[in-house]
Amino acid sequence: MQNDTRSSSLSPSAANPQHQSGSDREAGSGAGSSVRALAPVTLRPYQVEAVEDAVLFVFHRVAGGARRLYAAPTGTGKGTIELEVYRRLTEVGVTVQIITPSLEVVRGFLERYGYEPEAMSQAELIRTAALHGIATPVTYRNRMLKGE
Repeated sequence: MQNDTRSSSLSPSAANPQHQSGSDREAGSGAGSSVRALAPVTLRPYQVEAVEDAVLFVFHRVAGGARRLYAAPTGTGKGTIELEVYRRLTEVGVTVQIITPSLEVVRGFLERYGYEPEAMSQAELIRTAALHGIATPVTYRNRMLKGE
């Protein structure tokens, strides 16, 4: 595996009036909670390829709903790929939901946003993750059953 890195830069269209910069998106949502922006990250070449493939796939399939599955070995940066796809798509107004297998993975994602998930109650952790489109299958199902 190569260790070369390059910065990801698939940017949203300047013509898109829905585009908001990260600081514009830190608006509050609920009592005491705010949505934090995720900064661009440096990706490895195979991660750049995966991110660009996912983003292009969504833009070609968005009308009919887009789903894509990526499988990779432990430690290869799947979470980094997911969050970079999330960042790029939400910047241009696409709704994204990340379903992750456990609250431990949710905690890892929230740490990348600068939160301290270890200091949060489970309810606060779930609420904060929901602001960023992150959920476990059970949490996602429960939110759907409640009509959220």
